[in-house]
Parts: sequence; structure tokens; C-alpha cells
Amino acid sequence: MRRKFNKISALKLGDHWCYDDDELRREVVCFFFSLYSLNDQSNGVFALHGYFPRIELVVLDNLAMEVTNEEIQDAMFSIGPLNPGPDGLHALFYQNQWETVGPDIITNIIANQFKLVFHLLIAQNQVSFVARRHIIDNIIVAHEIIHSMLIKKGKKS
Repeated sequence: MRRKFNKISALKLGDHWCYDDDELRREVVCFFFSLYSLNDQSNGVFALHGYFPRIELVVLDNLAMEVTNEEIQDAMFSIGPLNPGPDGLHALFYQNQWETVGPDIITNIIANQFKLVFHLLIAQNQVSFVARRHIIDNIIVAHEIIHSMLIKKGKKS
């Protein structure tokens, strides 16, 4: 049985091509050593400036606003009554006992405020971080692509 291996057989170093295995190894080690070293890489090939989305000051100011009791109550009553919280108690408990526990609920308010910013920070392909999107969606798309490629194998399209 014949096996195919992925192998780098040549690299362009400056203006010439290198085919020597030992020199190729040294160049690869040197490249990754410099890539992951603690040296300043702000002028390097992989500069990150401009790759991350910017959040406008207005949005940041909105996130820093004081949370009102009405917002806390709206968040608590927007949860389905049988959904358990991190403490294992259902939301129905908090909704029925609102007068006692209402002022202490803050987690959902923070989450609701961050929902306003998530679309600026999370790409479309990062489905597991966005409400009503599921990681299985990407798996299904990948499966469909691979399936269509296998069906069209040998055909020109």
C-alpha cells in the first residue's frame, strides 16, 4: 500500500530556493521560535493591529451605566419559569419570591447588557457563543460540503 505524506520539500529563503533537509529544519525551527518568543513583534509578519473589532465609546458607556431595579426585574421575568439557574433553583422560585430575592439578582442584567455588544465581537462562524445558534449548525454545513464534493468527484463543476 502506498502512503502519501505531507512534506515540505523546499522553501524560498530570500531570493533562492532551499532543498536541503537540514537547512529546512533549521529555518522552520528558527521561524517558529521567533514567532512564539517574547520579543516585540509589533512590526512582525503577524501583527494583530486592525484584526479585532473596535467598540465605540458610546457602547462602552452604555455598559458602564448603573443597573436599575426595573432592569433586574425585567431580566428575571424574561427567563422561562422552569429554567434552573447556576444555583439549581428554577426561575419560578425567584419570580414567586421576587420581593425577597429581587434586589440580589444581577447576573442576567450583565448578560443582557453584553448582548448589545456581542454582535460587534463575535463572528458569524462562532455560533456557540450566540443565542439561537448552535455549534451543530457548522457541523451540518461542513458535512453537506464534504458530501457534495464526494458526489461531484471526477465531474467538472
